[in-house]
Amino acid sequence: MEFPGYRVTLVDLQPGADDATGLVGEWLAAEENELEIAHRDGGRWVRRLRTADPVPTPSAPVTVRPDRTYVVAGATGMVGRALAHRLVALGARHLALLSRTGGPAPDLGEGVTARVHPCDIGSADDVSRVLAGLTREAPPVGGVVHAAQETAQDLPVAQQTWESLDAVFRTKVYGAWLLHEATADLPELDFFLGCSTAGALLGAATQTGAGAGNAFLDHLMAQRTGANLPATAVNWGPWASKDPGRRLSASLVRSWEGQGITLLEEDEATQALPALLDAGRGQVLMGHCDWNRFVARRAPSALFAELVPPSAADAGGDVGALADTPGAARSAGINAIVRARLADVLRFESADDVEPDAELADLGMDSLNAVEIRNTLEAAFRVTLPASVTFDRPSVDLLSTYIEELLSGADAPAAHEAETGAHR
Repeated sequence: MEFPGYRVTLVDLQPGADDATGLVGEWLAAEENELEIAHRDGGRWVRRLRTADPVPTPSAPVTVRPDRTYVVAGATGMVGRALAHRLVALGARHLALLSRTGGPAPDLGEGVTARVHPCDIGSADDVSRVLAGLTREAPPVGGVVHAAQETAQDLPVAQQTWESLDAVFRTKVYGAWLLHEATADLPELDFFLGCSTAGALLGAATQTGAGAGNAFLDHLMAQRTGANLPATAVNWGPWASKDPGRRLSASLVRSWEGQGITLLEEDEATQALPALLDAGRGQVLMGHCDWNRFVARRAPSALFAELVPPSAADAGGDVGALADTPGAARSAGINAIVRARLADVLRFESADDVEPDAELADLGMDSLNAVEIRNTLEAAFRVTLPASVTFDRPSVDLLSTYIEELLSGADAPAAHEAETGAHR
């Protein structure tokens, strides 16, 4: 996501395989956009997203019972608190709320027993102590919601350190594993809901640690499913908070909206809980997205092949075909793609509204969408652009000419060499 000029393919080979035939086969494959592949027992599997709108009726619903205890980790966070209230609405009467900071139990309604357990879920001692106490008490544990949020460590991958990653992994990697181990043998456990993020599934620049931690949680839920243990991973899109103190910055919301992502209302998200606890689904992406707009800003990936028509994924032009296009037509084709991407980021109705030689400042570009423009052009052309590219080449035709030089293998300016040389 941070270096879209470099094609990255994830190939998951058979555990214990003693040769690299499958990997070599992927190197030689003609399917350039097939970026996530697994080889198992002679079969080749690929990953796809499929939509279900509206939220489907559960095919194997899970019953929330009044004679069970439900564990909610991260109960003081927005997602954990909201899901705890929804469990009560579904019939829960006994809740064990795990919180690193502790504090008084919230009022969840008449007849509901809620107890806050001070617990750092990244600590084996804390998790063992709390779960051992719960298993000695009645009623037995019937479900787990892992909604604890990781510590924010937003950094580009090149700036990550073990310390910055470890701070994120403590909740989503160590905490998820410890809860898994502590509950694996509980006979009455009907569900284990792991609250992941959409970024773990779709990717997000500067979210290396959070993406990796949440991806671990996703795959742990898949492992539990394979072992016939209850498990569902929910890749949540961003939520709109009811609490004014928790509201997201306006610039971040605008950035998401520009990508086609709109916020989930809290009530809407929690209403889907029965479908999310469906024993027939191991992983669900839950959110609102205009996939045409979202995919248009990404490097081509077959992950989205069933969500958008091929024309939407092209995002204004076939970059691959430009290689065999003669001079003037090639320049015009690159300019058309640049205009289409600018129109998308700057919210014009079509590329026709962007003149071939328009000044970027006159189009309404600011410092925030300057970064988006750079990222979307990198994704479209699979080249690496300097961070200052939109300021160094502040018009459509200058940008187009520069990109054409990169695509043709012309000598890059010194600033470009300085920024990208370390990544080769």
